[in-house]
Amino acid sequence: MPIQDKYVPEHSPNVFLVMYDAEIGKEPLLKAIKEYKVEVIYNYNIINGMALKKPDDKTLEETM
Repeated sequence: MPIQDKYVPEHSPNVFLVMYDAEIGKEPLLKAIKEYKVEVIYNYNIINGMALKKPDDKTLEETM
């Protein structure tokens, strides 16, 4: 029986992953997200990280 290919979503140049220190917590990151008007795409529960979408009026480099 052949192995079926799994669906893999396309890479988005507007979304990036940010990791944070568990000892510091995610509050400073959430503050920066609000200030920069970044959209949280996903808040990971198994790792200390979030997938974020950059604002339309900024480049990825400016946002990071």
